[in-house]
Amino acid sequence: MLKSDKAWWAVISLYVALLAFLLIGTYSGAPETVKADDDIAGATLMFWLLKSLPLFLFIPGLLKKSHYAASWLSYVTMLYFVVIIAMGAGIWMWAQVSTLILLCVACMLFTRWKKSHDAASWLSYVTMLYFVVIIAMGAGIWMWAQVSTLILLFVACMLFTRWKKAEEQA
Repeated sequence: MLKSDKAWWAVISLYVALLAFLLIGTYSGAPETVKADDDIAGATLMFWLLKSLPLFLFIPGLLKKSHYAASWLSYVTMLYFVVIIAMGAGIWMWAQVSTLILLCVACMLFTRWKKSHDAASWLSYVTMLYFVVIIAMGAGIWMWAQVSTLILLFVACMLFTRWKKAEEQA
């Protein structure tokens, strides 16, 4: 399993934990007069949905393993951090804050490792495309010099990609 895959699983599990802590914090932070009401579940759920709405926007990107979504989620968690620190106190605030910090770090690591892996594989595809274009354009001594250079570049890209994958799996 690649490092980016491990970081993605950490992002997903911390994301779900943050949503759960927000729900628990919303319910436990309700005033006592509201807790005695029969419709506390509906009101709490509605308030939780409003609080969590910005986080729900990242679900499609996270499911696609997009490093763009993860980096934006990292920025949004910083905003949630500021709001939660300013608003409350108690055990659930500290659970939310620690989850936010871990989620921000996991998002940053996932973004870094995913971009590194994508860049290494992208270069080998570009090299092969350039190789096909040179072969299609014609013959000559310079063509064979370019072809041999591209073959060496492609082999170097493949070795680099395998080295990166082996490094990430370690």
